[in-house]
Amino acid sequence: MFSYRHVFHAGNHGDVLKHTVLVHVLRYLSQKDRGWWFIDAHAGAGAYDLRGEPARRSAEANDGIAKLWELEDLPPGLLAYRDEVRNYNVVRGDGKLPRYYPGSPQIALQNARAQDRLRLFEAHPTDAAALRKFFSGAAPRVLIKDE
Repeated sequence: MFSYRHVFHAGNHGDVLKHTVLVHVLRYLSQKDRGWWFIDAHAGAGAYDLRGEPARRSAEANDGIAKLWELEDLPPGLLAYRDEVRNYNVVRGDGKLPRYYPGSPQIALQNARAQDRLRLFEAHPTDAAALRKFFSGAAPRVLIKDE
């Protein structure tokens, strides 16, 4: 049984690096009209509440996204990523210190155009169910497999 749960690590320094690169790759691919596929083998739950118990227990976001939240003198690469997370918080109704953290699937969806598709896999049953619920109504653009 696969037991890794991203909720305990959401928004940490590794996410900052990974999601900064992801934002730029997707924006680069979107320069052409042809659609792209985003395939995530470990999609997690899609997004996370950083004030929820699991994320608070590890508090890893404090050394990641939280350190970038109020900075304005960030390099353009980090600024684009940080603004993706900020925009997600504004849409969710909370623009304060990061509460909601979009995982890779949500960041991909935020950057997806009509012709782009997401294929998501998650092995952990709790997170697979959360992922399905999170992206309910997003078909056919988002395909989810929980095996």
